Amino acid sequence: MGLTSAELYQEAKNRLLAETDITNLSPGGVARTLLQVYSDQIGEFYRYLDQRMLNAYVSTAQGRYLDMIGELVNISRIDSTFANGKIRFYVNPETDTTVDEIIVMLNARDGGARTTIPILAGTTVKSGDRSYVTTTDAIFTSGSTEVEVEVISTLAGSFGNVEQGAIDTIQWNDAVLSILQGLVLVTNDAPIESARDVMTDDEYRYFVTNAIVASAKANETAIRLACLSVPGVSDVIIEPFTYGIGTFGVFVMTTSPITTDGTLAAVQQAINETQAMGMRGVATSPDLIGIQMKISLEFLPTTKAASRVSITKQVQLNVINYINNLRPGEEMVLNEAKQQIMDVSEEIHDHVVISIITGDYNLTTGIIDNVDNTGAISNRNCSVREKFVTNSTLLEVCYT
Repeated sequence: MGLTSAELYQEAKNRLLAETDITNLSPGGVARTLLQVYSDQIGEFYRYLDQRMLNAYVSTAQGRYLDMIGELVNISRIDSTFANGKIRFYVNPETDTTVDEIIVMLNARDGGARTTIPILAGTTVKSGDRSYVTTTDAIFTSGSTEVEVEVISTLAGSFGNVEQGAIDTIQWNDAVLSILQGLVLVTNDAPIESARDVMTDDEYRYFVTNAIVASAKANETAIRLACLSVPGVSDVIIEPFTYGIGTFGVFVMTTSPITTDGTLAAVQQAINETQAMGMRGVATSPDLIGIQMKISLEFLPTTKAASRVSITKQVQLNVINYINNLRPGEEMVLNEAKQQIMDVSEEIHDHVVISIITGDYNLTTGIIDNVDNTGAISNRNCSVREKFVTNSTLLEVCYT
């Protein structure tokens, strides 16, 4: 690394005093001014040279300089993508209203003669502040109760990924159809996890440094990189001989705790295009083990009611995120979960984990089957082919 301006000035000053008769280096003096100008100019040159040197190597290059190195090995940085998936419009069963009755209501309102309920492409649905638009028309016909359509997020990046059931709001742009508010609802029966952010320098650096090895195809590095290029995939675990000689299993981890069938299909295609003849790789998701937990918080006496509610919600979110971000085979450490609780606020005086129950996670209901409640309130272990998962239904947080 080059010298800084201050270091250059000190070095030049020492030499000047040692090798010349000049001794007046007071501020404002000619000698000192010349030394400072020299030091600043050379120091800037060193800084520029250091920067260029760092950007010449894969291990230290950043931004567009790393992109240019990637082009040398024909590896481009993966850009951000839009989330896309399926949603389901359905008639609210609590209203005890049929599609035929709704059609009559619509026709009575505008004098139309429609025989179906068309929710046109471009309709906006939302999950909080995340917005999605339908890409095809959703047509309710006589006697139907639901219809499924594709949606795409309005913003690129992982911001558009949402968990199962998160999409719950319809933005009715048609004044006539606005009377359907509360009669027709929307949900996503599976997580939407196909979006990804633009590849970071560290992620891109991994692809670039492994480009030569991956170009040979069929090796583990090539298969791993092919799988990681699928939107929504955060990591994979490759296990040889999973299904016998000549096979290997690829356990897929995604940005959401539950891996969708669409993501698995995309990973499987990536494997098929990379694996060698005579080998069979199978993309699969880990078996999901649901964790049901009940936690009781004790607040300081001075904690306000509104704060208790918000802190309780944040505790629930923190513990859910901790559990859902565990890798396949990784232990659920009770003390780690407790730390997540206490880190939320200093208003929490104490807490008690009342119960921990595990069982097979049911993707349809979001609860657990084959419950195992025989274990003590302690750490939970799973095999490398299993992954812990929970949600706001399974993880209950209350306070006294």
